[in-house]
Amino acid sequence: MRLFLHPGWALTLTLFSLLLACSPPDSSPPAPGSPLQAPSLTPQRSPVPLVFPRPTSASLPLITPTLAVVPPTPALPSPTPFAYTVKSGDTISEIAQRYGLTVDEVIAANPSINTQILSIGQQIQIPSRPAALAEFAPAPAELAIGPLGCISSGAGMWCLAALTNPHGEPVENVTAQITLFGADARRLDGLEALIPLNILPAGSRLPLAVFFPTRPAEPFSARLDIGSAFLLAPGDPRYLPARVDNLLTKISADGLSAQVSGRILLPESHPPAAEIWLAGIAYNEDGQLIGFRRWQSSAPLAAGESQTFSFNVYSLDGFIDHLEVLVEARP
Repeated sequence: MRLFLHPGWALTLTLFSLLLACSPPDSSPPAPGSPLQAPSLTPQRSPVPLVFPRPTSASLPLITPTLAVVPPTPALPSPTPFAYTVKSGDTISEIAQRYGLTVDEVIAANPSINTQILSIGQQIQIPSRPAALAEFAPAPAELAIGPLGCISSGAGMWCLAALTNPHGEPVENVTAQITLFGADARRLDGLEALIPLNILPAGSRLPLAVFFPTRPAEPFSARLDIGSAFLLAPGDPRYLPARVDNLLTKISADGLSAQVSGRILLPESHPPAAEIWLAGIAYNEDGQLIGFRRWQSSAPLAAGESQTFSFNVYSLDGFIDHLEVLVEARP
């Protein structure tokens, strides 16, 4: 069967064909991927699809999923209310005096508190009082901060950095804020980050970490700001000179976990320990922090005696090369 076209339709088809031939090709860029996407093998040769973005010191605004770190400055604690974690031996009057407040002001900020019984680890709100803080509160002790990294974990992510205490005395009550920003310097989220022990011993390092339940779905940057870090007076009776002995570490065949075991010793002529905490920190072959765990025991430990321990530390990103273990004991 022969097909005939009307002359007007033939002219229309001819013009349409010419327009298609002259049209420019589609040059729109592909849609950007997730800022936490990475191949299954990380730069540390990890066999699991976790991400550790490389940090950068670039200032905001950032348009790539890099990380910015703000080093600690000798600024006073924020005059806005903040949470204080109760330590062994703390009293309401001592806490109030430390921050230049009256006991009534602390109680007013914590109406449900029992001033006669404070629990170790209990959170107490320190109310805002800029003049008092400026006059009485000590400036945070300066700490050395390692690279800040965020590691994907399920739907969320861990953000962590290694803190080193360069002072000759331990540092107590270390707190910080890790804040996430979008490409246009818009604040996405922010959480308080803590170390796994109450104190950071002299010359030692510990991870400062926080877990974000949801990781950003857009390119982001992360900033770390130290909130508090106070030097302890020599011989502070709230902490005991315990030490770790016979430390053994056994790294698994796949390099993604390690078993830590040993003994905790408490020297003679000291009060018995009622609370013991251990921090196990995992590093890769480059000395980069890749995992940590806190182990604790409430079994009494008398002076001159020892207590055994055993626990596992798991890698968040890459192969474990070596571990460090720090101990803290309180009467």
